[in-house]
Amino acid sequence: MKNYFDLTGQVAVVTGCSTGLGVQMAKALANQGAKIVAIARRKDMIEAVAKEITDTYKVEALAIQCDITDTERVNAAVDEILHRYSYQQCRNRCSCSSRRHYR
Repeated sequence: MKNYFDLTGQVAVVTGCSTGLGVQMAKALANQGAKIVAIARRKDMIEAVAKEITDTYKVEALAIQCDITDTERVNAAVDEILHRYSYQQCRNRCSCSSRRHYR
C-alpha cells in the first residue's frame, strides 16, 4: 500500500518556524521524513528548532533568518534554498501576513 504521507527526500519550507504552529508543522513534516527549512525572524530560536528537529527526527534542518514582510530578504532566502536543494524537492507551508501586524 502506498504511504501518501511519506515525504522522504522532499524539502519542506516552513515560515514562522520559531514558535507555535510553525514549529509543530515542521516537526510533523520531519516526522514524515521531510528535510526542513525553518524560516523566522529570530535567528537563535530557529537555530534551536533546527537542531532539535535534526536530533529528534534524524533529518536535515536548515535555519534561515528572514522577515517575510521584507521582499528582498524573502528573495534572498528563496535563492539560498534553491542553491542548496532542487526545485522539485521543495514543498511549502505558507504563512500569510499583513504589514499592519508589524507596525
